[in-house]
Amino acid sequence: MRLFSRAQCKELDRLTTARYKIPGSILMEHAGFEVVRAVLSLLGNAVRKNVLVVCGPGNNGGDGFVAARVLYDLGANVSVYLASSPDNLKGDAKQNYESLHTLNSKFFIDQTLFSSALQQSDCIVDALFGTGLEKPIAGDLAELIQAINQSKKPVVSVDIPSGIDADTGAVLGVAVKAERTVTFAVPKVGLMLYPGRWYAGQVTVAYIGIPISLLDEVPFEAQALEDAQAQMWIPQWPLDVHKGLRGKVMIVGGSRGYSGAPTLAATAALHTGSGLVYLGVPDGIRTMVEHKLTEVIKIGFPQTKDWVLGKPSLPETKAWFDKVDAMAIGPGIGRNEETQEYVKQVLQEYKGSIVIDADALFPLNEAFLKSVGRPGMILTPHEGEMAHLCGISTEEVHANRFKLAREKAKSWNVTLVLKGASTIIASGDSAWINLTGNPGMATGGTGDVLTGIILSLLGQKMDALPAAILGVYLHGASGDLLAKERGIRGITAGLLAENLWRVFKN
Repeated sequence: MRLFSRAQCKELDRLTTARYKIPGSILMEHAGFEVVRAVLSLLGNAVRKNVLVVCGPGNNGGDGFVAARVLYDLGANVSVYLASSPDNLKGDAKQNYESLHTLNSKFFIDQTLFSSALQQSDCIVDALFGTGLEKPIAGDLAELIQAINQSKKPVVSVDIPSGIDADTGAVLGVAVKAERTVTFAVPKVGLMLYPGRWYAGQVTVAYIGIPISLLDEVPFEAQALEDAQAQMWIPQWPLDVHKGLRGKVMIVGGSRGYSGAPTLAATAALHTGSGLVYLGVPDGIRTMVEHKLTEVIKIGFPQTKDWVLGKPSLPETKAWFDKVDAMAIGPGIGRNEETQEYVKQVLQEYKGSIVIDADALFPLNEAFLKSVGRPGMILTPHEGEMAHLCGISTEEVHANRFKLAREKAKSWNVTLVLKGASTIIASGDSAWINLTGNPGMATGGTGDVLTGIILSLLGQKMDALPAAILGVYLHGASGDLLAKERGIRGITAGLLAENLWRVFKN
């Protein structure tokens, strides 16, 4: 699925009219009909239903005028509130306002009637602001949106919930909470990033007449992996495959008190299909790991006096560089000073595909990453770890996730997985937004499971970027299957790993 920015959507509209001579009035008519379709899907039918259409002064309001006219023709009791002077209307929006006003001027209500219309409504159509909004909403308009939200009535938003930034998903002051959003022609980036994704509710992408050929011509901002594409990406094995051909991978990590993290990563790698999974841990905790894992090959690396990986571990670690197809480093490894130097040395010398997670991210910074970065190096930070890597606050990362992930992936020349709700995967000029997963996955160890999944896909000869994209997708899909059957409470990292077979089966 291709995701478009505000500017790219504007360009699609421009080319549609300039090149194909399809007037904006036709696009607006089609848009209004698609909004009506969404209203009917909520209400069942329009007859005697009270529908309040709240319109702004732009083309979004024009779409609302069309929807109001069609709903009236279908038998609805329609009220229209124009949150602007009619003098501010232009072009197609003005024409549709005049058509609706001529049909029945009593559709239009003033401020004194708004509250009663709001309370009596069976459905609200939010046609205040579209994708062009860039400034925060304040004053009377902010109070209007708050009243809509406080009414608890079902809302259908036109193109994007009013108040949501189409490029970032951020709330511009205040935003409408929609039950459904009908977005036109293409999905917008801001509808797939939180909090915009939450405000949008169920999103439908509606065809309104923009030629499909333009979608291959106008650049898109990002992509999202869908079920059919994910199925095509899953590595296939020949009938005469053996364990060596299914990938040999190694996880390096663990420390005293933290044997669970590398165990989870190894379990996930097994369940994702690796033929041979090796787990390199400090020798002092190898026995603990032996009791937890049966199918994994456990290697006890020489350790420091603190029972962690460090300088004594390096020769044994390097001996495995040419024996495996891919490596992961970090789960449970700790932040001991000697361990940090060990991690940096491994990253400088190992040239194969590698996943860097958890405490293995701690010794890294911008300068180091620029010196060792390569596309086969996958970093999987959460927002706090990303803040450390960039030398900024977690709040700054959270407020600028998409742009920051793209910039740093390119600057560091790595494949970057910025974890969180709507995980972002970026490498070079490519950016992807993941749409699987749920709040039940916000628990300890789930990141270790993701590391194991991505590692396994690397070992099965996938390139770094598709391995990261598919790995994040599968990780979330496992959580979604569990949530569907058990609810979001009680999802654990171990269950996520063990449930992967059902994801592949589906």
